[in-house]
Amino acid sequence: MSKGEFADIMNHVAHLHSYYNNWLVGLSFFIALVASYTSFELANRVKASEEKLKNFWIFNGSFALGIGIWSMHFVGMLAFELEMAASYYNLFLVALSVVWSIAGCYGGLFFVHFTNRSYKHLLAASLLMGTGISGMHYTGMAAMEPMKIHYDATFVILSVVIALVASVAALWLAFYSRFNNQKNIQGKIGFSLMMALAITGMHYTGMKAATFYMPMNGDKSAFSYQINSVVFACIITGVALLMFGTLSFLSYFDRRANQQQLMKNAIFESALDAIVVTNEQGEVLNINEEAVTLLGVVKEENIGKNVASIFPMVENLLSMVKRRHQLEITSSTGETKIIELTVTKVVADRDLEYILYIRDITEDQKFAQMLKETNDRYESLFYESPLAIVIHRYSQITSANQEALNIIGASSFEQLKTLSISHFLRKDDWDAMAKDVEDLLKGTFQREFTGQEVQVMTLNQEEKWVTAKSTVIQLNGEKYIQTVIRDVTEQRKAKQALQQLTFYDSLTGLPNKGLFETLAKAAIHKAKNDNQSCAILCIDLDRFKYTNEKHGHQIGDRILKELSRRFQAIMNTQDLLTRFGGDEFLMLVRRNKEEDIRNMAGRILSTVSVPFKIEGSDIYLNTSIGGSFLSESSSSLNTLIRQADLAVDEAKKNGRNAIEYYQESMQAYTTRRMVIESGLRTAIQNNEFELYYQPKIDLETGGLTGVEALIRWHHPTLGLVSPGEFISVAEETGLIVPLSKWTLHEACVQNKRWHDKGYHTMKVGVNISSIDFARESFVEAVLETLRESNICPNSVELEITESVAIQNVDDVIEKLQTLKDIGVHISIDDFGSGYSSFSYLKKLPINTLKIDRSFIIGLSTSLKEQAIVRAIITLAKSLDLSVIAEGVELPEQVDILKQEKCDAVQGYYYSRPLPVHEFEQWYEQTYQPHVAN
Repeated sequence: MSKGEFADIMNHVAHLHSYYNNWLVGLSFFIALVASYTSFELANRVKASEEKLKNFWIFNGSFALGIGIWSMHFVGMLAFELEMAASYYNLFLVALSVVWSIAGCYGGLFFVHFTNRSYKHLLAASLLMGTGISGMHYTGMAAMEPMKIHYDATFVILSVVIALVASVAALWLAFYSRFNNQKNIQGKIGFSLMMALAITGMHYTGMKAATFYMPMNGDKSAFSYQINSVVFACIITGVALLMFGTLSFLSYFDRRANQQQLMKNAIFESALDAIVVTNEQGEVLNINEEAVTLLGVVKEENIGKNVASIFPMVENLLSMVKRRHQLEITSSTGETKIIELTVTKVVADRDLEYILYIRDITEDQKFAQMLKETNDRYESLFYESPLAIVIHRYSQITSANQEALNIIGASSFEQLKTLSISHFLRKDDWDAMAKDVEDLLKGTFQREFTGQEVQVMTLNQEEKWVTAKSTVIQLNGEKYIQTVIRDVTEQRKAKQALQQLTFYDSLTGLPNKGLFETLAKAAIHKAKNDNQSCAILCIDLDRFKYTNEKHGHQIGDRILKELSRRFQAIMNTQDLLTRFGGDEFLMLVRRNKEEDIRNMAGRILSTVSVPFKIEGSDIYLNTSIGGSFLSESSSSLNTLIRQADLAVDEAKKNGRNAIEYYQESMQAYTTRRMVIESGLRTAIQNNEFELYYQPKIDLETGGLTGVEALIRWHHPTLGLVSPGEFISVAEETGLIVPLSKWTLHEACVQNKRWHDKGYHTMKVGVNISSIDFARESFVEAVLETLRESNICPNSVELEITESVAIQNVDDVIEKLQTLKDIGVHISIDDFGSGYSSFSYLKKLPINTLKIDRSFIIGLSTSLKEQAIVRAIITLAKSLDLSVIAEGVELPEQVDILKQEKCDAVQGYYYSRPLPVHEFEQWYEQTYQPHVAN
């Protein structure tokens, strides 16, 4: 319309003046603010919603924003009042303006969501929304009747630009901006204020562009309706706020429901167990990742299918609820697995659902099977073991195998069910056993504990000794103790017998010579320190050989035992007593006064004179006693014994049944000793020594196994001197070293001669002195002799005594091992006459034990001697040693030794020691015809 036309119209109409209702203007701004905030909330729901709900929230957001903008516009229109009191609106155009508003908002939201999120698409969506808002505004303006409106083009364009800018801002904030999120409340309020200002600014800019006038005819359309602006504004506002509130309420609950669903999905997917969810009909609703991995299925392919497609054996889910089911399945990869299936029934949104929890127990089943097989093997080993095994927990017996039942005298385990370990122990051992069990469980003994020998009482009331080795084991997660026991009753008896033999006289039970020597030396030392009188009394029974011949050796042994008891009855606790020979005793007596010792000797003489009542007969004995007092010149045990022996000889010379004390006049012995010592120094050079040979006979075959070389001395004036007399002198003077060297060399040379003559291969045994053996050069001296004699080392046997074997054990072992390694045979001579530690004995590299002749003498008549010999043989066999018995003189002795599995013997029963020419005659008579045959 041109200005001229407009001026012409104005000449025919009445110009209308207008003003604004400030309350309604404020209300329109408030509606714009609430609409903006609601649109942001709904935009967030669009972003957070599932795909199937996005259209729903886009429409609701469009509707809320469109209605909000329209309500703000219409209230703003109602706030604009003209001179006319009555206001009319074309309802068709009002409805069309609502459509413009909603359609523009929906177009913008739909376009920006379902296209790529680029700024080009943002501008296109903003254009759609801005067009709808502008269309709504100007359609709504046109709905006012009956007045007409003239628009200022500048302000119209400005209002459209504001609508477009507001649309860009709204869509950018809703879908592009990182500031619009659920938690940024202040940001959303700020954005809502900006949008409200933009929307109201656009509206009032558009109103500014309009000039209202009333045409002269004032006609109204058919759709015209008069509205009370204030009342209608309140109605619009109430409806809009109610709608906004409802949408916000739905948005809030949808957000909460979505959060719960997200949390549920997160828990569902992160669960360590495989889970499958079905509806009441068994159709699969969901499968988590663990189930996909375990079952080897594709999730999308199984959603909506019946659960039987995954688990063919599952038919009725309801019947499987609240129970665990073990199933075997084959995955899509062909792998067979064992699973544990648990079904739970739940109600979700009034719909019945089943949750199937699946756990792969394939490895558990394999482990259980392996554990069962291990337990079966353990039980088999346990019950069939030759070892006796008991299992207990806190001393309560829980299991025992047959070997253990045999030891403790039970016929079945039923007899032990209510018993504890302490039932079989002595009360004195209970506390120690309880502490050992506690320490073992705590780990003080780590995992194994080997106890000492323990005495137990069997169910048959039989005392036994056992050794126990305990170990902590795990059974069903609990700690138990497994104890392996070994019955050592017989070994202990043998050990005790050997222990008695080692330190005590087998007949009287008195300390033997070795133990007496040790104790006596200590007693002499104490007597010197305490300034006491001390003496050795040698008690030699008179004519006891006659008593043995008249009454027999058994009666003689009983008399010796009774004498031992009588002597012990009159002794003080500080006195010592030993049987020094067959019918000779040594007593060490300590008193404060010498006179008290003399009185003690008198009491001994009186005690022996009391008749012995044996088998209804009175046997009378007398004794000769020789005494030697401790003094400065007689301070060693050997000197005191030697002097006491001289004194007893003097007593016997003086008519027997008397007491004599050593005097210096008793030097005849010393004179003879000096003659012997002097003669020893030249005896080797003068060829005065000669070796005799005594055969060693194999009891099983009767063959000759070897000979023992025994030295003899033909003194030019004293005649034949016993080795028992000159060997001790040689040892004391050191002359034993060259004497031993001569003996070994002569024996080796003679054995080589016999070997060259075609005699049986046999070992020649040579006794070795403790002094000679202690020399550092001993081994080298032996090797040199072997080289010089050109004899094979395994044809030589070196015999050492027990006392030699236990002195400086490490050095002894080293020397013996060196000799044994080259083939030299090693034997322990006179075993049982001294004392040795059996723990050392088993360490010695030896081949043979030679039983001392003192145990063989009474072998045929004494059960005790037989038990001792049996114990020695048992010990030797357990150490893999051969056994030779010395001093065999009677056929009964041979029979007993054969029965006890003794290997060889030597003694007068077969042959006395013989010089070389006689031995050769004996050998040729005994073995040459046998060889010829």
